[in-house]
Amino acid sequence: MKKFFKRGKCGGCKGGFTLIELLVVIAIIAILATIVIVTYNSLRKKARDAERKSEITQIQRLIEIYMVDNINAPSNGDGDKTIDKGSGIALLLSDWKDGLASGPAEPSSNATYYYTSSGANYAIGANLEDDGTCAALPKGLSWPTGVEVDYCVTSK
Repeated sequence: MKKFFKRGKCGGCKGGFTLIELLVVIAIIAILATIVIVTYNSLRKKARDAERKSEITQIQRLIEIYMVDNINAPSNGDGDKTIDKGSGIALLLSDWKDGLASGPAEPSSNATYYYTSSGANYAIGANLEDDGTCAALPKGLSWPTGVEVDYCVTSK
């Protein structure tokens, strides 16, 4: 009877994990967490780039609507080739759409949209976090000095 109530080892089992087993499990969890974090950051970059492309397409559609009524593409007014809430083009297009696309939420050097026009031709561009492609600009159009645009749309 003492055998059954005796405290102690049960036929050779130690009753826990070894230090090596715990370290292996922790190492595996750390590797998996690193993979998840790297993948998540990559997906966030792609999402911000998709947002930029979508907003540029939205601005392009607004310019096309403006051109139906006014023949020529709108001028940005003050000679500045960036699009923000206070720029000339944003004020012109606000008649067609309240809350014009304002760019990515994160402040960075990539958070600027560029616009250039000359009569019937225009181009809208932005820098992407991943590489993008920019079509050749129509004749007579150029980006501001020192600006390299990764992604752009132009007049048809």
